[in-house]
Amino acid sequence: MPDNCYPDFFEHFKISKTLYFIELVSSEIIIEKLLEQRDWYLNTLKHLDFELVMDPTKKEIENNKKLQTSTIDQLKKIEQEIAFLLSKKS
Repeated sequence: MPDNCYPDFFEHFKISKTLYFIELVSSEIIIEKLLEQRDWYLNTLKHLDFELVMDPTKKEIENNKKLQTSTIDQLKKIEQEIAFLLSKKS
């Protein structure tokens, strides 16, 4: 059967395949960027922990704990987003 019998079907198939590929590639890029952000937040936590060893004042300890809490919250959001994107891929 010649391709020209169902040109719309074949054209739609080509477009769908292309869109799937674009979505897959952009999903990979997004995941990569999220992993970079996650690494940055983990590094931030490491530095915040180190600051507590340097004999900080009470005020510095309070600020440090607040920063740790907000950093952990951001990490959780990023990990949820990564998990969601990875589950979409499977």
